[in-house]
Amino acid sequence: MRKLTLSDIWIDEAFTKELIKFPSSKMLELLAGDFHPPLYFLLLKLFTFVVGISDFTIRLFSVIGALCILILSYTVGQRVFGRNGALYFCLMILSIPMLASNAHDARMYTWAAFSVTGVFLYSYLYMTTNKRRDLVFLGLFTLMAAYLHYYSLIAAFWSNLFVFLFLLLKKEKTWYAHLITMFAVVLLYLPWLSIFLAQTNTAKDHFYIAPLSIQSILSCYIGPFMEKFWFEISSYIMIIIVFSLTFVSIFNHFIKHKNDNRLILGLSLTIFNATILTGIIISFILRPVLMLRYVGPIVTMLMVPPTLFFIRSKIKLVKLLLLILLLCCGIYTSISASLFSMGPYKQSLNHLLKVHPDVKKIVHVTEITTGPLLEHNKIGDWDHYWIKNENSIFYTNINVFTELHQIPSLDELLSPDDIFCLVDMEITPLNRENFNLILSKSHVIKVDKIIDNKSKPSLTVSLYILQYQGKNTTNE
Repeated sequence: MRKLTLSDIWIDEAFTKELIKFPSSKMLELLAGDFHPPLYFLLLKLFTFVVGISDFTIRLFSVIGALCILILSYTVGQRVFGRNGALYFCLMILSIPMLASNAHDARMYTWAAFSVTGVFLYSYLYMTTNKRRDLVFLGLFTLMAAYLHYYSLIAAFWSNLFVFLFLLLKKEKTWYAHLITMFAVVLLYLPWLSIFLAQTNTAKDHFYIAPLSIQSILSCYIGPFMEKFWFEISSYIMIIIVFSLTFVSIFNHFIKHKNDNRLILGLSLTIFNATILTGIIISFILRPVLMLRYVGPIVTMLMVPPTLFFIRSKIKLVKLLLLILLLCCGIYTSISASLFSMGPYKQSLNHLLKVHPDVKKIVHVTEITTGPLLEHNKIGDWDHYWIKNENSIFYTNINVFTELHQIPSLDELLSPDDIFCLVDMEITPLNRENFNLILSKSHVIKVDKIIDNKSKPSLTVSLYILQYQGKNTTNE
């Protein structure tokens, strides 16, 4: 548990931590300027009301989300996979590095994965049992998915479409009940729909995701096995095993034997692949919205085909060896990822205070540095500034940071010869036009590269100590 606070809080976590300090009504207003639904933040606010707000508690809530996935997968999973199958499913989920990594972040991804896993399990149960209780839980998990993350909303849509078409083609009269339940879910989602549409419109012009590419699509399939941002040998071993077992399961259940597990397999494959396909289509029509992190809500679906392999395989030695190999690789990768730090933010401010004590004004052009440095601002009590620009690409809603001064230009802040610090993090080079404009109007005194000493590999923050000239000048 102590590893939960190893890394400094990064921008999304800083946004989360600041947002939940506001009253609920103000939270919802601020979320309208962001790109996420409200349920996670409301639940986290309730959780921290009980246990208090700290780096540890806001990340602990994500750990609880991951534990809930395992509890749900074993308890309800027994009705889907059988007792042994549910255990296999839990072990498969436990080995996913992405899920372990998300459990260390104060974001909604473990809870979104919990909701999608619930949608998957109860979708299958309702198709096979037609029990009203299963339909009620399907509706509840669908509503939860819709209010947790837009990718879990997409996944829930495809799962319920699968259920509806299955019941309709099977001429099961229960499709009426399913349709009414989903209509009720839509009605309960209407209060957020107008905000969702406004967020969609904002994302058209001010979003940070890179253009769609073969690499970005491929990363959605193999990225969940990465060690944070890079691949290790253990990652490649997991990729080979998981997708080999997936192809074996597809062959066994769709081509060779065509048994009852086809429904489980088909549902999981539909949820995962149709969600990715939807992201690809939206990226073509509107703007890029597909990125590895958004696979978090559907990542458990990757482990359904391997689970079916372990259920069906009769060769105990092969199963044991593969299980041990997957778990060892997954746990090793997850532990290694948990030791990674997202940036030397506190370290950068300590350096600035020690080496440049006279610098009291810090200028940001990207939220990547803004939120995290404000989080540790009491170290030296600096004033932080953001250059407002209509063409800026937003990473998150900076309006939650009430201590941040938003100004139209440096002329509003500085006089000629004033000394200030411009912060940059080159790993995410957003708003370079503003960055270059500031440099063109300043004389470079020094550039300090602060390397994160808490982990290897490390992220670097650049501190540009500048003297303002007030006009274009040649940097030395």
